[in-house]
Amino acid sequence: YPDEVTSIEVNTKGKIKVGDTVDSKNVEHVKHLLDEITFTQIAQHGRKITIAAPTTDVSTMYPYTFFQATLKNAGKAGWDDTGNVVEAATGEPWIGGTPFPDMKNAMEAVANITLSWGRHDLSQYAIRDFDINPDGSRASRGDRRMLQAELRDASLTVAEKLNSYCGAKGVKTSQFALAWALANPIITSVIIGPRTMEQFNDNLTALSYTVTPEDEAFVDSLVPPGEHSGFGFQDDAYPFSGRHSTEIQDDRP
Repeated sequence: YPDEVTSIEVNTKGKIKVGDTVDSKNVEHVKHLLDEITFTQIAQHGRKITIAAPTTDVSTMYPYTFFQATLKNAGKAGWDDTGNVVEAATGEPWIGGTPFPDMKNAMEAVANITLSWGRHDLSQYAIRDFDINPDGSRASRGDRRMLQAELRDASLTVAEKLNSYCGAKGVKTSQFALAWALANPIITSVIIGPRTMEQFNDNLTALSYTVTPEDEAFVDSLVPPGEHSGFGFQDDAYPFSGRHSTEIQDDRP
């Protein structure tokens, strides 16, 4: 493995090393290595993690008998006609250990996980990430930027009200949003990002909807011009100094 995979010091360019404690003061250095929940717990809730040296002796990573079976049966695994792992020479069920320690393809990798000693503790499925959510949205993947800047309580309240409004008018909210952006004179173009043909056709239908003055007034009533749907939210990644009045801050849906 490359050094940046096995050495936290190399990975963080010397900012974090074995024996260090990761807390809110230095967690940014390992942010790219953490899941969203762990990062939030350390950054905001006082959790701390002490960095231990990585385990490099493969014989200590498995139960002894399983490791010995892997060594003994290396090269003996194969596939039957139904796609199950068997002992290649006899066609009998697999005899034990990791079947493909020198794996050559994804099928062998999945077989190793499925038949590993820890198979009862781990489930892994090869699926497209956007199949997790019927809408194929970034939200289904826990997109960090979306969670920080868009999926805020105030923004969700605005979205719910807009969704009800669009339902009453017989137009999909996704189509209304695109039509509204296209109707805005300060926007020169709208870039869509469909992942499926269904989403693409849905986006195109937005061209048939005409935004009315009533629509503009309703949107302005939810989010006053110049304000963010999060109301008072300042994105640390893109700070700005704009119009912030008491009237805007207090006029919340």
